[in-house]
Order: sequence, then structure tokens, then C-alpha cells
Amino acid sequence: MFSLAKRLTQNHWPIFLLSNISSVVNMLLPIVLVRLYAPIEMGLYKTFFLYLSLIPFIVMAGGPLNSVYYWMGKTHERDDYIKATWLLTFILSSLILIPGAFIIMLFKEHLALSTPILFILLISGFLVCPSGHYNEVCIARGKTFLGAGLSVCFEVVKTIGFIFIAWKYRDINYLFYYFFCIMCLSFILMTYLGWRSNAVSLKWDQGKIREILKYSMPVSLSSCLLFITEKADLLIISAVVSADLFAFYSLGCLIIPPLYLLENSVQKNLIPKLSIAMSKLEFDQMAFAYRKAISDIAYLVIPAVAGLIVFATPIINLLYTTQYEKSAIFLQIFALGYLLLLIPHDSILRATAKTDAVLKIYSYITPVSFLIIFLSVKFLDLRWALIIGIITKLIPKIYCLNISAGIIHKKAAELIPAKKLLHYAEMCIFLSAICYAAKKFFSNELQWFLVCAPLFAICYLTFFISRSDSKH
Repeated sequence: MFSLAKRLTQNHWPIFLLSNISSVVNMLLPIVLVRLYAPIEMGLYKTFFLYLSLIPFIVMAGGPLNSVYYWMGKTHERDDYIKATWLLTFILSSLILIPGAFIIMLFKEHLALSTPILFILLISGFLVCPSGHYNEVCIARGKTFLGAGLSVCFEVVKTIGFIFIAWKYRDINYLFYYFFCIMCLSFILMTYLGWRSNAVSLKWDQGKIREILKYSMPVSLSSCLLFITEKADLLIISAVVSADLFAFYSLGCLIIPPLYLLENSVQKNLIPKLSIAMSKLEFDQMAFAYRKAISDIAYLVIPAVAGLIVFATPIINLLYTTQYEKSAIFLQIFALGYLLLLIPHDSILRATAKTDAVLKIYSYITPVSFLIIFLSVKFLDLRWALIIGIITKLIPKIYCLNISAGIIHKKAAELIPAKKLLHYAEMCIFLSAICYAAKKFFSNELQWFLVCAPLFAICYLTFFISRSDSKH
């Protein structure tokens, strides 16, 4: 029993399970806060944390931070490289302070958040990556339970504090003050623990800094462009519309962590298979593995999309109360974006070390998507902005899919399991039609959702499980 527990704390399971806890906690927190704050305050809350998540990508501090896994494989001067990653992460993060302060003073009249809160946002953004360094080092060293556990502890402390402050004071600014305090404490504690474990140092080693930059900057740049493309609509809308309207929009863009975790898990399993097959020039095997990956993702993503579209209104009412019912239309459109998860567009490129194509397409599509979404917000409406955002995210997927097909000497259509996707879609359309027809037999939409949604899931899963068993 002890050896089993030891093995479980040293492999990927603590990261997976504890990451799920963090994701669920962050998903549930707005559900509580919407019952304590008005829409305009929820808009400020969503704006604050949207900009906070942007800062590490702007300064590209995430690349050196996540490179600790690579440098941990070095047998020579390993700790020196790890310490250099902390110093570089700290320096890159600090680059936001002076330009950020200048931007705040220059545009403070045009920003939704107050000036004191903007400075709290700025300093908190500076602290995010250096505070997370020790967690990553622990995981890289095999102390996965400790590293992932520290992240979960921070999220739990944050969530409990947010709920108490929201219930006690009903002032959104107090949440930001509290977050700033725990970020500062986290930075002090994590830096101290990192120093104690020989992972933090202020020593400047130019050779190692240069090596780390050379390794991490392409990854950081690609991640930055990808993040901006993914969040372009939110970034633009938060700066253009009122805080309460942004709350309706952003809450309609409902994040379902299990769907992203499913896609990520399939990718992690797919890439090594593709890499091995590529080394043997087994192109048919690579195409088969790619099709199976799409099929595995689609098996759960397609019914999830159908369910979000059909039951959008009761889902929003149940999660966020009826005052946010306007968010339902945004959820129906946003749900279509989950279909983009079906295409693991960079898997073959990563498995064959040809990721330049990803950086190339995102360097073009990011500014274009920003411009088009801005114009759609200005001259059309938010629904069109969301639709256009999904389309711009589809373009690099199709481009990389075609490049990937060429690498393994196939046509793009040969990488798509069209027959299986059609079967999943047909079943979902059939069940959705039955659910819509049954709606008139219920006194309200909540009853309809609570009865029909589980039956939808049970019928869908039972049908395909029984078909799979009959084939075997």
C-alpha cells in the first residue's frame, strides 16, 4: 500500500487530479459571486482577471518558467540552470512595471478599473510567474504532490477569502485588495522555499541566461500569439463596452475544464505515438492514430456542444440566476467553438519538430483577428464578434492540418474520421429534436433541463457503448 501511494505521488496523477480541483474551484467561484454582486461589478471582476492572465504572455515570462522541465534533464550544472530560470523569469516579469505604469497614467480615463486597482493588477501580474517557479521546480524534481498541492492551496485560500469578503462587505474592490495581499505573501513564501531548495539565486550567469532565452523565446512568442488570438474578443470587448455588458458576454463564454483536459490528455498520448511512427516512416499508422484521436475527442465534445446549445438558457439561469439570461445566446454561439478541439492541429508538427508553421500562421492571424473583431464590435454586435472570433481560430487549425497532411504524404481529408463524426452528429441532432419536442410537457425550463439533459447523456452513451460492444 505504501509503495503504491509513493508511486502515485511521483507520477502524473497528482497533477491531473489536483489541476481538476483548481479548475472546478475557479469555475464554481463566479457562480457564487454572481449571487452577491451586480452585473457591473462582475464585469469588473472578469476584466481584472482577464488582464492579469495576459501579463505573463506579454512579457514572455512563461517560457523560462516552464523550461525548468527541460533543464532538469541536464546532468551537468542542473541547479545552476534552474536558478537562472528563476532570475530570468523575475527580470522578464518586471519589464511590465514601468511601461504598465505609463499606460495606466496615460489611459486611466478610458479604462473600466479605477487607478488604484489598475496598479494592484500591474504588481500582481508582475508577481504571478516568479511566485509559480517553486511549484514547477517541485514537479520537475518528481515532488508532484507538493508542487501541484501548493497551487491548489493558493486557489482554495483565494476562493474562501473571496466568498467571505463578497458575503461580508459586498464591495468588489476588497476582493482585489485581498488578492494583492495573498499574491505578495505567495511570492515571499515561494521565493523563500525556492532559496532553501537551491532553486533561487540572484547570480547573473550570462551564458546560461543566453541558453535559456534561446530555448524558451520561440515557445513564449508562439504562446503569446496563441493566447491573444484565443482571447482577442474578450480583450477588445472589455475595453469597448460597459462593464455589465461585458459580464453578460464573458459569463456566456462558459469554460468547461473537462473538455480541455480531454483534448490535452489525448494530445499527450498521441504525440509520442506519432513521433515513434515517424521515426519508422509509418505514415499510414500516423494517419490512423490521428483519426482515432479526433474520434476520441469528438465522442464527448460533440454531445457536449449539442447539450450547451439546446439547454443554454436553463444552464445560465441555474448557474448565474435569471438576471444573466441574456448570456444564453452567447453560450449557444460559444459552444460551437468547442468543436475546434476536434482538430489537434499541431500534434504532427510537434511530433516531427516542425513547429515553425504554428508560429508563422499565428504571427499573421493574430493582428488580422484583432482588427476584424474590433470592427465587428464597432459596427455590428457582440454576437458577430463571437462568431468571427471562432472563425479566425479555425483558420490556423485548417492551415496546420494541411501542412501536417503533407508531412505524412496524405490528403487532409484522409486525417478526418468523417463517418464517425457524422454518426455522433446524427445521434445528437436526433436527441436534441426529441428534447425540444418534449419541452412543452414541462412547466418550466429548469424542470425540462433536469429531466431531459441526463436522459440525453444516458441515451447517447448507451447507444454508442452498445454498438461498440456488439462489434467486439
